[in-house]
Amino acid sequence: SGTKLRERAFDLLSRRDHSEWELRRKLLEKGAVADELPPLLKELRSFNYLNDERFAGNFVRYRAGKAWGRLRFRQELLQRGVSAEVVENVLREAPELQADQLDSKLRRTAEKELRRGKEEKKIIASLLRKGFTVGQVRKALEQIVSEDTLDRLE
Repeated sequence: SGTKLRERAFDLLSRRDHSEWELRRKLLEKGAVADELPPLLKELRSFNYLNDERFAGNFVRYRAGKAWGRLRFRQELLQRGVSAEVVENVLREAPELQADQLDSKLRRTAEKELRRGKEEKKIIASLLRKGFTVGQVRKALEQIVSEDTLDRLE
């Protein structure tokens, strides 16, 4: 029934924010009929209980500590059904994903791995999987290597 469906939706949203696509999928898995969903989702959007822009912003904020680049955040959000337009807006605006923040996160991660003696090829592969671009990774490694060389000369 509609009331039961509504309660189920509120229960899911009370646990954590969901993208509209995630909520739709979970409700269908729990036995909702597809025809029942549009009016419920519209109502949830109108009261701002369901907001993909907020979901995407929170997703980035909560995972900002992870050593992920923009590409990984984009992939994760698109997999959760957030529209490409919303994803691009959030990635552009998120303070956690500004170039200087990403560069320092990337460098810290690369330096830590180098200190552990990890092979440079493996570090590069790992950073690419985390969503950094080849250019970003190359630049970070070049900076680390040139600083190490300067340190040894002093």
